[in-house]
Amino acid sequence: MKRSLILILTFILSSCSVKQDSRNQEEQVKKANVIDSLGQKQGLWTKEIASNIIDSMYFLDGQLHGSYKSYFKSGNLRHYGQYEHGKISGTWNYYNKEILVS
Repeated sequence: MKRSLILILTFILSSCSVKQDSRNQEEQVKKANVIDSLGQKQGLWTKEIASNIIDSMYFLDGQLHGSYKSYFKSGNLRHYGQYEHGKISGTWNYYNKEILVS
């Protein structure tokens, strides 16, 4: 009986967290690609750069700042790295068919 109750509670809690994650993603998409009152890009931006590639990046006061990720439309990661105040920062990782190349 206890085991069944624990399984049911675990299922209910995991279902709630999945719903919450999808709501957070929907809210982020609604807030994406924002231009402030000064005409500068702010926050999360997404952009289709080719027929099969989508990039996700962050801006601060019109400059790339934060994580930059590029995905194939299949969902596989293409590359990712960081920007700081418009300049490439740190190590960037590139993938070929889900295998880290560099």
